Amino acid sequence: MLNQVRYSGISSKVKAMSAGLISPSMYKEISSISSVPEFTAYLCEHTPYGKYLLQTDIRLLHRVEIETFLYNGVYEDFKKLYRFADQNQRFYLKLYFKIFEIEFLKKCIRRVMSDRHASTTIVSPDNFFMEHTHLKTDALLSAYNMSELTELLKGTEYHDIIFVVFAYQNSSPFDYELALNLYYYQTIWKTLSKKCSGPDADILTHSYGIRIDLLNLTSIYRGKFHFHLENAKVIPLTIPCNYKLKKSELSGFVQCSSIAEFNEILAATYYGRHFSIDNADTLIQKYQTVSWNTDKKSAKNNPYTIAAIFSYLVDKEEERKRLVRALEAIRYGLNQRQILEYINGGSIE
Repeated sequence: MLNQVRYSGISSKVKAMSAGLISPSMYKEISSISSVPEFTAYLCEHTPYGKYLLQTDIRLLHRVEIETFLYNGVYEDFKKLYRFADQNQRFYLKLYFKIFEIEFLKKCIRRVMSDRHASTTIVSPDNFFMEHTHLKTDALLSAYNMSELTELLKGTEYHDIIFVVFAYQNSSPFDYELALNLYYYQTIWKTLSKKCSGPDADILTHSYGIRIDLLNLTSIYRGKFHFHLENAKVIPLTIPCNYKLKKSELSGFVQCSSIAEFNEILAATYYGRHFSIDNADTLIQKYQTVSWNTDKKSAKNNPYTIAAIFSYLVDKEEERKRLVRALEAIRYGLNQRQILEYINGGSIE
């Protein structure tokens, strides 16, 4: 009863905001669009993204700028929920905020390493961001090289992560982004397991645990059988945490020598038994679906918990990804069927 009282207001807020999410019928309409300006105009007329896009001349927008506006749509919704949340809810939302902080760092790194020191893909952090970060944002936006950027991170939780990658010669943007991604999930997992308790913590532990396990399985499979890496080079691709997967199972995946052996181990795991993820093909196909369904089921069964908030944010992020895929497919000149398939997670033929 107490949880219902605490969450009634923000649950109503989430429900109202969910009404603005893009529906399947709207994605079908988007799939019939044939140009980027038409795509942008549709977003302006039919979606909440219009309030951000209309701040500039949409006829002059390029792909990276449109993607930035879509990303800002997720960020703005996060801010609305944070301001509406109570102190306990804000604790968990601060964990989610790390996504935006890490994305900012990734963009700074891409900017420095691409030599485009006047890049338009980075939006300057607003007052809300500045209130919730310890990063020296203005200095990082002006950093000239990775040595300077790494030095500017001293005193923050990210310095040691970036420094380790910087110490290796010929590190790529991918190496830095991988390190930040692994750090994000490891930090969330450690916080949930050591500093949190109660229904909200249990729900997020399940949500993040499923993601961590499936990301590790996907990383091991791709490392071994797409990039043919040695076992010792596969391990650094994984998040050093596990949930429903046993450590012995993870070790078995790393040591296996064939896809057939990988599939045999997979079929016997929790995911093979509960989600019919019993081979590598279904693993790749079902990662997003299983993660999304886990959050939706949790929100449905626990409407007056943090699940309702996180499920909406996951929906919003998935919407952003779908719109980016739509934009790519339209730029490639695909037909309506191909665009719709690509929006739903297929590949460009």
